[in-house]
Amino acid sequence: MGVLPWVAWYAFRRHTAYPLSAFAEALTNTVFGFLRAYLLIALWNERPGLGGYDVADAVTFCFLTQALIGPVQIFGGMELTERIRSGDVAIDLHRPVDLQAWWLADDLARGIAAAPAPRVQRRRGGGRAGGTVRRAPHRPAGDRHRGGRGPALPGRGRLRPRRAARRPLTVAPGGQRAAE
Repeated sequence: MGVLPWVAWYAFRRHTAYPLSAFAEALTNTVFGFLRAYLLIALWNERPGLGGYDVADAVTFCFLTQALIGPVQIFGGMELTERIRSGDVAIDLHRPVDLQAWWLADDLARGIAAAPAPRVQRRRGGGRAGGTVRRAPHRPAGDRHRGGRGPALPGRGRLRPRRAARRPLTVAPGGQRAAE
């Protein structure tokens, strides 16, 4: 067996050593996913059919992006930069293993270790949020903009159609509202 499978194995063990922290990461991402989802639902209440998408598409996008934060490691991955800053990368360059292959094996093992969390997050958290949003029957996107209504939300009635432009309020002298 070569060096790179061992690097991947030890990286996998390092990233799965603390299952409670993986659970906490998934829980935190789920909570923030709900916050983002409710903001998007409020936005779609005001502007149905925004960008040609409906509420269910927006909530799905929200939970998929939240679920990919861990495996993609969009906010982390500072180990190599720390090694460059401290000068330890010079030792890494003298090893008989390619530096990029070493870090690729490490990163792939980390991604594999973080892969189960998004599935749980999408099933538990996103599935519950998805239950609050029903898809409307398929209509062309242009129908919504011509006075059509968006999808129904359980317990909240239907989404409101776009509001008509408001006329300015005119006030007659003496504080009475002017006749229109």
